[in-house]
Amino acid sequence: MTEQASQPPSRWWLPIAGIVAVMVAQAATTVLLPPDPVTTLPLLPLAAAGFVLTICSPVCVHLDRRYVTAVSDWVPSGWYYWMALPPLTLVLAPLYLLRRHQHVGVP
Repeated sequence: MTEQASQPPSRWWLPIAGIVAVMVAQAATTVLLPPDPVTTLPLLPLAAAGFVLTICSPVCVHLDRRYVTAVSDWVPSGWYYWMALPPLTLVLAPLYLLRRHQHVGVP
């Protein structure tokens, strides 16, 4: 029995994927919709969800990092904890998902 088979799958990458999805949605709406209160006010819950996910990202990274380290040879860098800072989120969240996919296969 391999070590990966004995580990239950981790779903802690899902909030990080949520951050990336919110970033893509916000970028698309910024490009497609005019910047006025009528069009941006309905998007406020999406922005709030992205903010909450970003603030909670260090916990998600920590818990997913334990899983990834147990089932692969990749040890995610401590730099991914800095994903909680919005300017760094733009780079670190997609990069974490890409590297995780390369080593674990999911997402």
